[in-house]
Amino acid sequence: MEKKRIEFNPKEDYSNVRISLNQIKGLLNTYIRPVKGLKIKTNDGDRFEVNNETLINHLLVNLNRNQLLELLHMLQIISNRKSNIQHYLEYILQGISIGDTRKF
Repeated sequence: MEKKRIEFNPKEDYSNVRISLNQIKGLLNTYIRPVKGLKIKTNDGDRFEVNNETLINHLLVNLNRNQLLELLHMLQIISNRKSNIQHYLEYILQGISIGDTRKF
């Protein structure tokens, strides 16, 4: 099955991209599925491992649509370079968990 690609100009507003929430969730799953053993540091300094389903749900709840599309665009670029997205996701999730008083 071929991955759906998000095509847009980086200077273009992400709100112009036509994609459903289910498609966003499917694309996140496609890019995040290969990642194993993702560890997140919380406000308390604790580190714990997050499974892919929890990770995707946390992203969907804590990021707005434009942020999700921007994240997908970055994941697409990283994937095209054949690079590992794990460190990028850890960085993003650490920012979300520190900015949010709720835990995973």
